[in-house]
Amino acid sequence: MITRCVDKVKVKEYIRENGLSDIIVLTLGVYNNANEINWDELPNKFVLKCNLGCGYNM
Repeated sequence: MITRCVDKVKVKEYIRENGLSDIIVLTLGVYNNANEINWDELPNKFVLKCNLGCGYNM
């Protein structure tokens, strides 16, 4: 359970499975590397976070 809950993507799946979708913050995309990001499709303001890590937010 700890492994699942520290993963930002997997914990959202867990929350959905437990009927709490309404408390999940919108995810605009999940990418494997920066080359996959279509920067033109992103809003003017957003937060970019690494899935498994701390202090890497942009």
